Amino acid sequence: MRVDEYTTLKNVVALPDKTIQYNYILGLAKAEVKLDTVKKYIFPGVLENIKSNPQMKSFRDNKVTL
Repeated sequence: MRVDEYTTLKNVVALPDKTIQYNYILGLAKAEVKLDTVKKYIFPGVLENIKSNPQMKSFRDNKVTL
């Protein structure tokens, strides 16, 4: 599923211990992606979405790790 210009959701995997893993493909070369930049600028927005999005409520209520 195409998420945006650079991101495609490849698949979602259910893992043990109430864990769900989302796997994405980025339309960027690995050399172009700086992990520290992702952690600083992208991760906080993703985390805030998980904490506040009403569609994520069932995950929060059931203590699912994403």
